[in-house]
Amino acid sequence: MKVRLICLIMVISAAASGCTPKLFKGMEKVGSGKMTLSDKMFVKVDSQSVYNMQIDFRENSFAGLLVVSPGENGSLRTVFTTYFGMSVFDFEITHGELVVNSCMEQMNRKAVLSIFERDFRRLFGVYPYSKDLCKMKAYQKGSRDGYKVKTAEGKVCYLIDNEKGELCAASTAGCIKGADFKFENGMKGIEILHKKLGLKLKLDFME
Repeated sequence: MKVRLICLIMVISAAASGCTPKLFKGMEKVGSGKMTLSDKMFVKVDSQSVYNMQIDFRENSFAGLLVVSPGENGSLRTVFTTYFGMSVFDFEITHGELVVNSCMEQMNRKAVLSIFERDFRRLFGVYPYSKDLCKMKAYQKGSRDGYKVKTAEGKVCYLIDNEKGELCAASTAGCIKGADFKFENGMKGIEILHKKLGLKLKLDFME
């Protein structure tokens, strides 16, 4: 999947300032400026998509099917059921709120819901500001480009493999809220890791 960064305004600077994000270790800072987040920097959902999803939380894990469907005005509906047909959650994510249609009692907690909401917003790009100009710093090494972007929801780092023409990793800031995203096979294989929480989500797109 080719990643195109639109409306990119770069000011080349030889001097590096601030700390290099962990995701860009070994890369050189090559510039700063402003950019608009491209839709290609998210997993685009044009029609109903189905994923095998596994949730690992510390010593516990369970798996099932995640159905992701686009709605009106850029909203997104995510329905997760176990392989035995038990409903785990049914969320509708709009640009302004998370609508909980149903959720199993053990997960129906504000802190838990906020984690899934943030992860799905970042993964599928359900943002009201996705077309706004954001401050950014650019990094580079070989065929890989890195972008540290300051958005209204916080800082996000994107790592792009230009040889494959696709996003291969991303990370968000925050001790508790922070998460690491890894993408494989044209963003069809996805892993979301919350190290501090001992939480991992693994999604595999079903052809």
